[in-house]
This record gives sequence, structure tokens and C-alpha cells, in this order.
Amino acid sequence: MIEGAGPGSPDVSIESTDQYAIMYTSGTTGRPKGVVHSHRDETYHNMLYAGRIGLDFTDVGVSVMPLYHNAELDCELLARINVGATSVILHDFDARRVLEVGRVDATVNHLGGPFSEVGLNVLRRGGRMVVCGQTAGPTSELTLDDLFLNQKRVIGSTMGTQTDLERLVDLIEDGRLEPVVHERYALEETDRAFADMADRNAVGKLVVAP
Repeated sequence: MIEGAGPGSPDVSIESTDQYAIMYTSGTTGRPKGVVHSHRDETYHNMLYAGRIGLDFTDVGVSVMPLYHNAELDCELLARINVGATSVILHDFDARRVLEVGRVDATVNHLGGPFSEVGLNVLRRGGRMVVCGQTAGPTSELTLDDLFLNQKRVIGSTMGTQTDLERLVDLIEDGRLEPVVHERYALEETDRAFADMADRNAVGKLVVAP
């Protein structure tokens, strides 16, 4: 397919609000479902990640998960592409091959549990590990001498900073973003809102209004 491609760009018009992909979530905050992402969503997401971990064009990252996995594609590979960083892609995960690539500048840890130590071990001196999930478990054991002797950093992230949140609120007020709202509740219905959230059957936000 690559060999048969022409030298020019495809004659396709793409708007920032056009659909980029449908991500099928595993149900961390609700039941499994498909979530539509636009090109603007994806670009903003990549910028958030790159900014949060200090990613720039001098960095080197290793992609060890399948590229069709949201964590690998959206949170690692595309973030590096956006800033011009170097990417090394392994077609099959092999711990020895990861070490052969050499130490990396940053790891994005969605798994937690025993994988946190792996993410820390493969970092170069001064590297950063961003923790943004705990799919494999809420508790991790880390070798502290490696952490402080090699000036490594562990960063917790919930997708952005207070400044990012304020920016999102501004975008919503301007009508440039429209969050999906599952249901609105009066203040006295807060118990029902929490019950619906615990039921994990909602698609979108549950809004309690005073």
C-alpha cells in the first residue's frame, strides 16, 4: 500500500470536529461503551499528555502495546508524534528487547500494580513515569534507591491540571465543547445520582444542580 501511494497528499477535507475514532472503553467509570472522539479531542489530548510529562522532540519512547490499544496509540505514540519525539515500536512485547532499546525518557503507566516497577526500571537517569491508572492493581512496590539516586520522577495525572480544567470550562461556556449529560438531578436527589453512578449504567455525566 505504501509503495503504491502517490507523492501528494490525499484530496480530503477534514474539519476539527470530524470523527477521528470510536474508542471502546472497558468500563472504568461506567459500563463498557463506544465513545466518539473528534480530531480536535485527539489533538488536545496529545497536547495535555506531552505538556504534563514535559515531552519534547529530544525524547525517545518505546511502544510495547498494540497500536490499536487506546493507551498506546492516544497516550503515547501520537503524543510523541505531535512533538516530534523519536518512537521505537515493538511488534510483540518482549522485556529483553525493551532493555535492548535502551533506557527511555518517559513511561505512561496505565496499569499500576506490579507494572509500576517495570515502568520505573526502564527509565534513564532523570526520566519520568506518569501514573494515570491502576488496572492491574492499586498497590505497587518500588525500589527507592533507584528512584532517588537516578533522579527519576513519578507523576500522578488525571488527564490535566487545574489550568487545563479552567480552559475546558471556558470552551464549554463558549459553546465550542458540548459534554454528554446522561441526567440532571436536583440537590435533594443527590442520593439517587450517587446510586445511578454506582450502578455504572450511565452514558455521560451525572449533573447535580443546587
